[in-house]
Amino acid sequence: MTPKPPALAPGTYERVAADGHTRYTLVVPPDVGTAPMVLGLHYAGHGAPHYATGFVSALGLEKLGALVVAPDCATGRGWANPASQEVVLSLLDEVKAELGATPPRTAIIGYSMGGIGAWYLAAYAPGKFDAIIPVAAQPPGPLTEWNTPVYAIHGTEDELFDAAPTRAAVAGLDPALDARMVEVQGLGHYDVSRYQPALLQAWAWFAKGASDGT
Repeated sequence: MTPKPPALAPGTYERVAADGHTRYTLVVPPDVGTAPMVLGLHYAGHGAPHYATGFVSALGLEKLGALVVAPDCATGRGWANPASQEVVLSLLDEVKAELGATPPRTAIIGYSMGGIGAWYLAAYAPGKFDAIIPVAAQPPGPLTEWNTPVYAIHGTEDELFDAAPTRAAVAGLDPALDARMVEVQGLGHYDVSRYQPALLQAWAWFAKGASDGT
């Protein structure tokens, strides 16, 4: 019988998945067994291994009290494609099984390229995620048969993505989803860490949905 691996103490870890090549950053909260789960999808760029660690720190994801899984994008094509979808969904299952975690709810938090990936994954894995929080991003295409709550965050001075497509997409969703878009005054596309207060508000919205049973 294979011995069970030792439990991970609360903290942030840089790891490699069981496939032997997918690197990911893991944030373990004190109540890892029952904490909510976050799939963190980083922005574009190519850096050193465990590129996602900088993303986790910049957005303050370690402050949420969640079990955070933030992989490095290894496909070279961003997050909005079937190959990336397969990798991240498999990784979430792997982490939950290893840690014995049974998160009551799971959200995607993505920034820029990662935000586009959040829209994509929620569309192509319906029912897998309880909410998405895309930051500084646009939907990758028309939203059809959409059933996932959304809290979109966008800076009014974003130099890369116009807020209008996201604004229109959110406005067109079913009101029962409590979909929201918050436009943060004065923030541009590259002010990543300055979005932390808005993200904390979005996380409170997500937590409220849990208490409301939605």
